[in-house]
Amino acid sequence: MYFLAGLGVCRQGSVVAHFWIVLSVPSSHIGIVTGETVTRSLEDSFKWYSESVGEETADVDGYLFHLPTLFVSEIDSKVIDLLTASFDCYRYQKVVSSSPVALRGPETHRSSCLWHLQADPGSQLELRMEWLLSKCSDRLVVYDSLTPSDHYLITSVYGCSRHEDVVRVLSSGDWMTVVWKQGLYNYKDPFSLSAQTWPQHDCISSVQLKELPGAQGTLQTPFFPSFYPPNTNCTWTFIMPSAAMGLALEFEGYELSRASYNQVCTQGQWIIQKRRLCGTRGLQPFCERLFLLANSTTVVMTSEVSLTGPGLQLRYSIFNISDPCPGQFLCTVSGLCVPQCDGIKDCPNGLDERNCVCVAQYKCPEDSRCVDYYKVCDQHPDCPEASDEMNCTDGVECTDMTYVCADGTCLKKPNPECDSVTDCPDASDENRCGELSQHSYSFFKLIGFSL
Repeated sequence: MYFLAGLGVCRQGSVVAHFWIVLSVPSSHIGIVTGETVTRSLEDSFKWYSESVGEETADVDGYLFHLPTLFVSEIDSKVIDLLTASFDCYRYQKVVSSSPVALRGPETHRSSCLWHLQADPGSQLELRMEWLLSKCSDRLVVYDSLTPSDHYLITSVYGCSRHEDVVRVLSSGDWMTVVWKQGLYNYKDPFSLSAQTWPQHDCISSVQLKELPGAQGTLQTPFFPSFYPPNTNCTWTFIMPSAAMGLALEFEGYELSRASYNQVCTQGQWIIQKRRLCGTRGLQPFCERLFLLANSTTVVMTSEVSLTGPGLQLRYSIFNISDPCPGQFLCTVSGLCVPQCDGIKDCPNGLDERNCVCVAQYKCPEDSRCVDYYKVCDQHPDCPEASDEMNCTDGVECTDMTYVCADGTCLKKPNPECDSVTDCPDASDENRCGELSQHSYSFFKLIGFSL
């Protein structure tokens, strides 16, 4: 068991240095020695060197120890190894500006580097990471504390070929630790870092909705589109115009699902109508529909763990409970209103294309999808199991939409006449092509077209 203790120290008129002490606790004292007891012991020791009660500095052999900077944190052996490896490339930066301040980059001949960023009490830090190379295998890891412990991990970004060239990450308080681990050696810095401070942001809103169609507004996590901070706690209250209306919350690339009993929501926890939901990032839009029992409801979003992600934004609107999607199909999986029976599966489960009535079209037996007849037997499958391209020259049941050969056989293939392919068993679809080319084609029946 280990404890990491840190403190700021300086000589008269010199710069402030921060140092660490690693304290190893014998196995016989585990459970007896805690972070609180170590902190209390160090504070009591420094009081002997303070000139008065409440003094913020202690003079020890000409060194001034800044007592408010004292911290003690329990760590494991992995953290000690990481701190040891970064001793030759350590950066400390006090950030007081509300404008981005460039940080000193890593030393490329080192394998790792560590930055400690500190803001004034009551402020939050924003770190801006920009990849400068098109390809690399470096890793940047950001922690919401002085100690690079997994318990305080905010995010880990790997490689220069990310979709986002720039990533902005927020802390919950006035300390942040950044660790760089080099991949392949580069002569140039693979990234640049800058930081700035922000005052603490509240995330509380009350919204009065109106009986209007379409989206009525948007709500965002603090510092959107930057990563939301690890201590995010948003409370949004919606006041409905009438009891006949429901509330729709629409997201892009983010969806909600019911959380299991002991599930940890690593991408945002939501409390809606006394239900606990977990957020998950995806690629498709999603709509959470609320059928309310009162004229108002409250939605709470929190970051349950230190691990965060890109800022979240939702659009809110109302819908008629008796007819949520006028003229469209309500997809129960995604909550979206989608076209029905248009040949495209908009719902993940394909329910919007089931039990469709195909007018003057071929109906796929697999999912009732409607396909234009001119696409049947064209050597390009349109049905999920390519049933529109099967049995194209075999006899099928005769209907108004089939071609009749001279021997009475009906073909599935539309308009097979004179296409240089023998489709009828008696070849009657190709027999009279030379003769018919000199006469009127007015008696031909074009399957799947209208003239």
